[in-house]
Amino acid sequence: MTEQLLTREYAASAQSTDDRTVSGIAVPYGDEIEYTRGYFETIAPGAFNPETNGPVKLFWSHRDVIGTVTEARNTETGLEITARISETSLGNDAYALARDGAIDRFSIGFVPLASDTTRDEDGNTHVVHTSIAVREVSLVPFPAYNNAVVTEVRSTPEPEKETPMTDTLTPALDEINERMA
Repeated sequence: MTEQLLTREYAASAQSTDDRTVSGIAVPYGDEIEYTRGYFETIAPGAFNPETNGPVKLFWSHRDVIGTVTEARNTETGLEITARISETSLGNDAYALARDGAIDRFSIGFVPLASDTTRDEDGNTHVVHTSIAVREVSLVPFPAYNNAVVTEVRSTPEPEKETPMTDTLTPALDEINERMA
């Protein structure tokens, strides 16, 4: 059987916390979408197995690598990931767009390993992927799954600038000294 990589988009929302990372739901479980006319698809809870999956890359719109997924975990909502964006020209652009909330969605590139397929009375196909291998997670503007959302964008905080001492306190101190004398 030839391995076929499929891509699906999901939604994400941004917040700020640490060093060049994005977090969120890469794959929402149990959400059925109409991928094409008459073809409906769902990713089953637990379809992703982090122990057997292997490394997952972070992409920009399924075209270019911009980082790596550093953590992937199953939750009730879906596959939640944290990824680090590399410091490259494209990575910097993608990071700025995610940090500003302009890009707030995820999409995945996956290989279906096991699926259940049924047809309804209207002839529509319903596929439930019960096991998938995720190869890449992409930052995208428009996802297939609306619940694939970026929930956090982290940055390294700027160091606080020291405020130089000024003579603004000198008149007040002089007044206090005069009163005491």
